[in-house]
Amino acid sequence: MLAEIEQPYRSDFDRLLEDEGHTNLADYLTVTTFDEVPLFYRFSHISFLDGLEVRERNRLVILAAVLHLVKIADYAREYYADREDTCLRMVSVTGWWISDESGLHFNDGSAEMLIPCFWIGNMASPELQSFTMSPPITAESEFVMNAIGGDSCVRLHEGWSTFGDERYLERVYIELA
Repeated sequence: MLAEIEQPYRSDFDRLLEDEGHTNLADYLTVTTFDEVPLFYRFSHISFLDGLEVRERNRLVILAAVLHLVKIADYAREYYADREDTCLRMVSVTGWWISDESGLHFNDGSAEMLIPCFWIGNMASPELQSFTMSPPITAESEFVMNAIGGDSCVRLHEGWSTFGDERYLERVYIELA
């Protein structure tokens, strides 16, 4: 069972989802290839979390995205009850690396805000045939799992990229089991 968001933040997140345009669940039914839509578009939109430690703010925004993903998945399951659904819907958590003039710097979720996004991919699209995810092996995945309550109703995956000769974690994906 997933963790819950306590008041007063639950109402604030409901308002955020409405304000950011995430409440029309039909928007998450299909895409041509893939789309990745952030939970919030500006940090000022989550100012209701000001005063909390960055780690706690990150926990709450990740959890809010996953809880909304449950609603999206339930809606899609009903919509596609009698037909094929080729889309994969997940939350992707980005922002693990900060790039500045001196290069890439690791963000463990306690220094800077992470960005949870609603990721939807049409797995029948030829452009996604090479899309791969890796098993969760990093502290970042552990951070995400702890944020959502360490539940068996989700599966985590990692998405890796390269910068120069270095490989780095770009996304932690949260898929409903």
